[in-house]
Amino acid sequence: MNYYLRYDYDNFQSFYENIVSIRHGACFEFMGCKVKFYQMPSDDRCIIVSCCGDMLSKGQAEEKMKNVLKILSFLFALNISTTEFAIWESDAVMEINELLSRKSKKILHIIERKIERFKVNADFFDEIMHLLSIAYENLFNNRDEDAFVYFFKIIEKIAKKHYLIYMQRHHTVKATRKNKSELRNFIKAYSVNFLNVKLTEDLVDRKVDLLYKSLKMELYGSIFGKISLFIQRHKIEIDINIVSELVKVRNKIAHGDTIEQDMLSGDLACCEYLANEMIAYHFFNIDYLKLHFKSYRHFQGEDIYLL
Repeated sequence: MNYYLRYDYDNFQSFYENIVSIRHGACFEFMGCKVKFYQMPSDDRCIIVSCCGDMLSKGQAEEKMKNVLKILSFLFALNISTTEFAIWESDAVMEINELLSRKSKKILHIIERKIERFKVNADFFDEIMHLLSIAYENLFNNRDEDAFVYFFKIIEKIAKKHYLIYMQRHHTVKATRKNKSELRNFIKAYSVNFLNVKLTEDLVDRKVDLLYKSLKMELYGSIFGKISLFIQRHKIEIDINIVSELVKVRNKIAHGDTIEQDMLSGDLACCEYLANEMIAYHFFNIDYLKLHFKSYRHFQGEDIYLL
């Protein structure tokens, strides 16, 4: 006996049109489920997900299939994860075929292998995928401020998680000693060469401790600093001034300030891009564009990630 879940593409505002670059009838295995795409405009376009129910309860099967849709939503950058769905039981079996491209199969294999190896990251990944599905649901229903907030939540949570890992691995006693030594040399040289003051060794030590603590607080104490740290270490191509703008917009929304729609639309696009990039690097250590499946979300027929 198998469980089946059907996702229809029409659960959002008419301005949007979900089109994925997957051949009609393509059926493949992913995360212990089978996924089939029905793409013909003349038919009811939908995605069917199934999983074997021999070892699963109906609730467990639902959760498993919904998680597959959430991951596909991330890969396509589309709203294909929803709380509204049809689920049924059947003895019928969907047959996998070779209609999926080799590149797409490779991407799915990379994702699946990484997820299978998650340990401490498993619950955090599920949390982030849940937030992303809410972000896209809001985006596709023209709730731009809510969409922005949820995309930013993803950025914020990953930045904070990465910061903690970075501090544990790179700010060891040995690293701190080396950093302070570099700062010590700078203070001694700067005080003599630019301020014409020669300090005692005890004074230098005190200044180093005070300045090092202050610098760490200034650079890492804000969410901007933590996001900047992530971007710098993963070499994400985004202007740091845009990141500063995203933080300001988040704060304005939090305080109920009015934001012009044209400005919000541009910031929202940047926020979505950065959220997906940070997900890709944090969980899969790869640029998002190398994971992204070609897809369209507007009637113009353009993939916003491939323009």
